[in-house]
Amino acid sequence: SFYTFQLIGYLFDRKPEPSSITLKESILFTVFFPQLIAGPIERADELIRKLKASFDDFKFDRINVKHGFSLLSIGLFLKTFLSDVLIIFIGDSLYKTGFLGALTTIFCNGSVIYFDFLGYSLIALGIGLIFNVRLTLNFDRPYAALDFQEFWRRWHITLTRWFKDYVYKPIAARFNYSQFGVLISTIIVFSLTAKWHGF
Repeated sequence: SFYTFQLIGYLFDRKPEPSSITLKESILFTVFFPQLIAGPIERADELIRKLKASFDDFKFDRINVKHGFSLLSIGLFLKTFLSDVLIIFIGDSLYKTGFLGALTTIFCNGSVIYFDFLGYSLIALGIGLIFNVRLTLNFDRPYAALDFQEFWRRWHITLTRWFKDYVYKPIAARFNYSQFGVLISTIIVFSLTAKWHGF
């Protein structure tokens, strides 16, 4: 789905004017793999500019490679060890009754989702850095948020931006950003987001 979102964004961004992006750049944008499974969802112009800067005069940058492998290693640890181990506790706690079982399930479930997504985000950033490409930050300590709005902005940054730019704004603009238009846009965005998450 992230791959689909990215290509839909690419088509929308290219629609208003004739494309200045070459076939080679378009293919490179389409097949650049680190972020395709779980984001970040990159904008075509931004990612192609970064890819061109990296691949036109490609050379391994020792600092980027070192930092990239560090992020990759931390991400793999978070996904493989923390997230996967906590899944075992969720399975066990589901069969426990009472307050402790419910509390364990809630804590482990939240931690599994957190470490899984944080881990993947770090893996994507790390692989990107190894290729001298700085991908967009997609996850910024959401559990440190002080309210729901801030949490939403920090959790999946590029997915939120995608829905805002390609769903919310076009619909709200049709109603001249009236109160009704904003309400309808918000309901549609939240409904699509919930559907995408499997609710």
